[in-house]
Amino acid sequence: MMKHNILRIVGIMLIIFYIYIRFVVKRLPRDLHFYIINGENIIFNYMVAIIGMISILTALIILQVQMKKIFHIPLRVPNNIFIKLLEQLLEFVMNALFTVKQLIANKVPNSYENLRSLVTKFYAKYGHKELKLFIYLIIIPHVILVHCFLFDVVIFFELNYFYRALPLVTIPLLFNIWLNFMKDITSNMESIAKQLIIEHSFLPDGKDKFKFTIRAGINKQTAEAIMRDDIPEYLKLVPFDGFLKSYHQIESHYKPYLLIFVYSVYLFGWLYVFLYFIQTVL
Repeated sequence: MMKHNILRIVGIMLIIFYIYIRFVVKRLPRDLHFYIINGENIIFNYMVAIIGMISILTALIILQVQMKKIFHIPLRVPNNIFIKLLEQLLEFVMNALFTVKQLIANKVPNSYENLRSLVTKFYAKYGHKELKLFIYLIIIPHVILVHCFLFDVVIFFELNYFYRALPLVTIPLLFNIWLNFMKDITSNMESIAKQLIIEHSFLPDGKDKFKFTIRAGINKQTAEAIMRDDIPEYLKLVPFDGFLKSYHQIESHYKPYLLIFVYSVYLFGWLYVFLYFIQTVL
């Protein structure tokens, strides 16, 4: 119980911190010059230098990883204590956020049925538009943001329009949260499938065809409940599962190219900042 409460508190704090960082505070200095003139004193802007170096290093790592994904080169993750601690930290953060999600779900009456109803309406409208969703909700917000970054750096040498466009990244975030809710709904298929032998085939028109057989060892009363409740529920969830698989296939194919473009722009922008500094000094 104590661990559950700690996870809940940490999850709420993480969400509040994200909202604060994303919408309240400016995380980077507006002026990208390395020297700040304060009266007669000239102060070196360490924040720009540190953030710039971290950004360049991050961009190089992400570009390397995404290039390996495109060319199907195996990724080798070092098995050292730092990586293990990082994995444990990420697992703790994910558990904390999952606990908050469960808290919200438990407070909403009939949360599963209501969410499934929303997913059904969503699928009826966007069920076969996975590529359009990826373009409009993932690609376009990031492309606008990096163009604002490049425009700010090259033209004004400051971050102004970039900050104004920054809330656009909330769109991919909210969409990914929605996909996670859909994944929660479809995960119910796994528990149902454990009680059944499912044979899947396709009809001549391309539609799915399922044959369900109750597994051995299940008593008659439970089998009747499965036939009455679980199998119809499974069939309702099949289209949502198909949508998620189709979307993730599109995402896995196009996202590496998107990330390469985005972080190439960030890399160019920060290298431009450092080259401007070197030119000024020399």
